[in-house]
Amino acid sequence: MIGRGIVNWKKDAQLGKTHSPAQGLKRLLQEKNVSGEVKKNIEEIIPLVEEHGFEEHVLSDYGDEGSYRTPWEIFDNRSAEDTFKAAAKVPMETERIVSLIHKSYRSKRGNDD
Repeated sequence: MIGRGIVNWKKDAQLGKTHSPAQGLKRLLQEKNVSGEVKKNIEEIIPLVEEHGFEEHVLSDYGDEGSYRTPWEIFDNRSAEDTFKAAAKVPMETERIVSLIHKSYRSKRGNDD
């Protein structure tokens, strides 16, 4: 949801519902719709969104049915801490990105309030 919000700031870059917002973020960067600090911040969160995306979500809920491993066998305390850190970082970075985008639009419109 976080990544989708960044992608959807540009009306013609609608991502819609997805379990893989990293793809939309990458597309946004490839289309050269962003630059500078916004681009840098998006590039920083893409690996986190990819690493802790849909596949990890399924594994954490259901385990790995192919190898008959439960979520508790797949994930340990360290992986839980890593996921928690990413879950805290991505929304903060997203807020920063959205703020930069709004600031950029206000500057372009000549409205710096």
